[in-house]
Amino acid sequence: MLESNPMHADPPYMLGQAHADHREDVAGAAPAKFLTFMIGCDEFAVAIADVREVIGLRQCTPVPDMPSYMRGVLNLRGAVVPVLDLREKLGVDTARDTEDTCIAVLVSEGAPVGAIVDRVVEVVEVDLSLVTGGTDIGGRPTPAWVLGIEATRDGVRFLVDVDGLVTSSEMDGFPLGPVP
Repeated sequence: MLESNPMHADPPYMLGQAHADHREDVAGAAPAKFLTFMIGCDEFAVAIADVREVIGLRQCTPVPDMPSYMRGVLNLRGAVVPVLDLREKLGVDTARDTEDTCIAVLVSEGAPVGAIVDRVVEVVEVDLSLVTGGTDIGGRPTPAWVLGIEATRDGVRFLVDVDGLVTSSEMDGFPLGPVP
């Protein structure tokens, strides 16, 4: 756990570069770095290559006729960034926003998208050869956003495929530009 959270400092804490393709089969792959975050009591992780930065929670401008999990858009250094409440999108019941709630600015198909999470935990190295990349969970198909599932000391961690999490049809209507 982070003692003090540098992720909330301004200017934003920069974590990665533009999107890098990480969709290779995870079996037998070398260790990779992931940013871990919590949604409720569940732990998730996104490849550092898919994380642009983490910023404090900000007011978003609502966009009419969007799904309820789409909080709206924000202006991030001149770029219009759609923001989704990842908690609501994944159907995780959580408490309201806290001082730890933040926006992870991710890169999906070359465009920025903000994801509201309960809190960022840390950057970890994941041995991808130990990640379960199965196609089903309990006999049901794995959601498109699940890159794999890692057993941890305290339970499990879901590795998130950003491109599977945010579909291009969800981003229709947003004036997406390059990553700021």
